Amino acid sequence: MHAVGRRAPCLQLTRARLSHHVSEHIARLAVSRDCSWGGSLSDPKDIERLMIYEDASLLVLFKPSGVLAQKAHKGDDLSLLDAANTYLGSKTATSNLARLVHRLDRPCSGVFVLAKTKHSAAKLSEQFSAPSSSSSSSSSSSSSLIKHYLVVVNGVVKEAEGTCSHLFVKAKQADAQRASIVCDMQHPSAAAALTQRNDVQVATLHYKRLLTLESSNLTLLAVHLASGRRHQIRASMAFIGHSVLNDVKYGGGGGGGNGARETRDVMLHAASLKLQHPTAPYKPILFTCTPPSRWWTFLLPEDSKRLEKACETFLNHQEDSFPSFYEN
Repeated sequence: MHAVGRRAPCLQLTRARLSHHVSEHIARLAVSRDCSWGGSLSDPKDIERLMIYEDASLLVLFKPSGVLAQKAHKGDDLSLLDAANTYLGSKTATSNLARLVHRLDRPCSGVFVLAKTKHSAAKLSEQFSAPSSSSSSSSSSSSSLIKHYLVVVNGVVKEAEGTCSHLFVKAKQADAQRASIVCDMQHPSAAAALTQRNDVQVATLHYKRLLTLESSNLTLLAVHLASGRRHQIRASMAFIGHSVLNDVKYGGGGGGGNGARETRDVMLHAASLKLQHPTAPYKPILFTCTPPSRWWTFLLPEDSKRLEKACETFLNHQEDSFPSFYEN
């Protein structure tokens, strides 16, 4: 596949030492340095400021925290989907609209993908609905999508890496405001609940500790979702005693004795997304995005630089390993 995508003014492509053929398939937005968000989404140019990548099939954006991905109720604030359609409408007289293929919680930020055609929406929806892979050894669309999140959690996580496998109550049965967890899958009651209840489902994620900020009593984790459940990262981390910082809904309020200043951001960021391009089967493309600049201002000064460096190192590693994903 040859890159035909459009670069936003604040877009950085991967470092030049990667081969040109591979680097065409890596799009990156350096939000913390180049694209701090302060817009209202009412101007089509706001979408250009948030753009990571665009071609005839895809529109990939940075979703700021506090912005709705899609309106849930009449009277809700303007959503990213609304703004994308306004942007597309300003470019062409056709009736093509952006189509939602996945979701990202309102208080979270990161890479957000919209489809521009029915065909692309169908192909991307297949990838997002399939179990997420941790590698791309298979060329089938069911294992092609890899999502990684950067998460700052309360407390010092002792394990270098781990897995959370929990039994969630299905969203339609759960509280409208919160995800509900029945038990850990290792609990003796889990097997019985799976056989006796029809309103539960297993949710699994894997995490790796990237940085411990002991003076602030915080930990930076990289999280990979093996399944996609509503509020999965937020609920599972709270369940094991490490709620996401500033996530008041799940008990992770900021500034509680850890030196962090209050901020409106829930410290959960969709940092990288690898998927197969919907019109070039089995050809992967990688999108990465640094966390919002406010992430570097909420901590004690001595910890801010360490956090920024750890996030940058993680994203650099995603790009460094991308050539191994590429399938000729």
